[in-house]
Amino acid sequence: LAEVIQHTKYDRIDVIPANMTLLTANMQVMMDSSRPQQTRLRTALRKVADLYDYCLIDNAPDINISTVNALVASDEAVIPVKIDSYAFDGLIELKNQIEITREELNPGLRLAGCLITCFQRQAGEQTGEDWLRENLDCPVYKTHIRYSGKVVGSSFECKPIIEYSKTSAAARDYLDFVSREKRLSDMGFSITDMLNKDTSMAAAPVKEHTIERISYSKLVPSEDNFYSMQEIEELKTAIELAGRVLNNLVVTPLEDGKYKILSGHRRHRAVGMLL
Repeated sequence: LAEVIQHTKYDRIDVIPANMTLLTANMQVMMDSSRPQQTRLRTALRKVADLYDYCLIDNAPDINISTVNALVASDEAVIPVKIDSYAFDGLIELKNQIEITREELNPGLRLAGCLITCFQRQAGEQTGEDWLRENLDCPVYKTHIRYSGKVVGSSFECKPIIEYSKTSAAARDYLDFVSREKRLSDMGFSITDMLNKDTSMAAAPVKEHTIERISYSKLVPSEDNFYSMQEIEELKTAIELAGRVLNNLVVTPLEDGKYKILSGHRRHRAVGMLL
């Protein structure tokens, strides 16, 4: 998996793009019964999991082996939904698939909520939203992503909407969704920080923190953290292919001038093997 990860111009954001060959890959997976079909993405992601804080998987509006693999690999699912009857039909099927995946393959999976998109505040849409909240027995986010023609333009320019048109309704709504519902600001950064953009739309001030360069020799691993050498070898290979460690370690200072590692033990050991 590390071989297909592509770095972007945005600090701390990498992508694995897909194209139409994903259709062929789906068929190949379905025809290959030599190993489990539904857990392949989870197995691959685990090899690079320690390099990232979050992994966002964008699925096509379909239920196929790729969707099932994504659900098996995920902690939670967010369902974007447009207010119309056809979308509601698909939503019911996807909700059932999430429940089946939780029961049979991924007990930790939860439906975080439905995110209403392309919202235009028309009377019919409000009626549809009321029906969605009352009849489908699934959480619906308070945030609405309003319709904006700027979204189409941003896709052709290959730019995030909050860079292409940061004052558009959709950009404001996506920022509001992330900052209010996902609470990334509690981790010490916001989406606008990651995109290196200064904007008044940023959420509440983030918590104070410091990022420092610390010598490898001053890092002290915790005695309570042990990992198999296979996991360390896989992570070492991933770091070597990526050319860097993408996430900082979390440490706390000790009285002797050294720092105890709180998070990032595998990264520490893997980097040590490359020195």
